[in-house]
Amino acid sequence: MLNINELKKYPIIYIIGHRHMDADTVISSYLLSKILNKQGIKCEYAILDKDYNIVYGDYDLIKDNVTNYKPTVIKKENINNNYFILVDHNDPLQSIDNEKNVVGMIDHHFIDKKQPNYLIGDYASTSLFIYQLYKNTYDFSDYEKALILYTVLSDTTYFISSRYKEKDDQIVKELNEKINLNFEVLKRKYFKTTDFSIDIETNFKSNYKRYKFDDLEFESSFVRANREDDKYLNEYLEYLKKIPQNWLFIWYQFDDNISNAYFKNNNVIKEINYDYIASRANDVIKDIVEIK
Repeated sequence: MLNINELKKYPIIYIIGHRHMDADTVISSYLLSKILNKQGIKCEYAILDKDYNIVYGDYDLIKDNVTNYKPTVIKKENINNNYFILVDHNDPLQSIDNEKNVVGMIDHHFIDKKQPNYLIGDYASTSLFIYQLYKNTYDFSDYEKALILYTVLSDTTYFISSRYKEKDDQIVKELNEKINLNFEVLKRKYFKTTDFSIDIETNFKSNYKRYKFDDLEFESSFVRANREDDKYLNEYLEYLKKIPQNWLFIWYQFDDNISNAYFKNNNVIKEINYDYIASRANDVIKDIVEIK
C-alpha cells in the first residue's frame, strides 16, 4: 500500500489518471480518493482543464454507470503548485508532464524504473489492483465492486485480451458473487469497434498515449476493427508513414482475435504480429523496448 504517513505531509493531493480517459482511469481515481480520505489523507480525484476527454469506446459505459463522477478541475498553469498521485499510468507525460510533483502512483502497466511509493501490479486493471491492496482495510460497497468489474471488462476487451489472467478471474468471481453482473449483456451493450466513417486523422489518434523509455520516446494509438474493416488498414499505414514523429500504431481485429503492431522509429516501420489480442503496455511495448 501507499505510505500513509508520508502522504499526510501534504495539505491536499490530487489523484489523476491519463489524459484520454477510459473506464479504469476514471474509476481508479475516484476509488483511490475515497480510500485515502478514509485513511485521513485529504485528496480529491481530478482532471486537467485542457486535453482531457473520455475515449469513444468507453463513453457510454462511463456515462451510464459512473453516476457521481465529478472531478476537480486543475488548471494547467497551476500544476507546479499542487501534488499528485498518478493512477492507471506511470509516466507524467500522459498527464501532468511534471515528475517533480508526483508523490505516489498506482498502476498496472509496464514500467522500466522503480521509485518509492510507486506501486505496480500485474492485474487486469488498476482498479482491480487497488481492490487487492485495500480490500482488508476498506469496505467496498456493491456499487464500487460493480465499478471495478466495469474496468476489468474495458481493459481486457471483455476478457479477450492477453492481460486477463487466472488470478484476475478469481478476483472477478469474488467481486461478482453477490451483485451478479451479466457480462455478456454488458458486452453486447457497450463493446464498440472503431467507427471507420470518421476521418483517419481523428481515428488514428484514438486511445492516444505518449511514452518515454530512456532515449526512446514515441506516441501511440490503436483502433478496433472487424474483419470487414481490414480494407481500411492500408490507408492507416499510409497515414502512419506521413506523420513526422515516432509512433506505435496497433490494429486490433476481433473477428480473428489478432493484433498487428506497427512501430515507426526514425522513419523506419517495424511490424509485429500477434495471434491474440495483445496488451499494448504489457505485450507490445515490452517487445518494442527490447528490440529498439
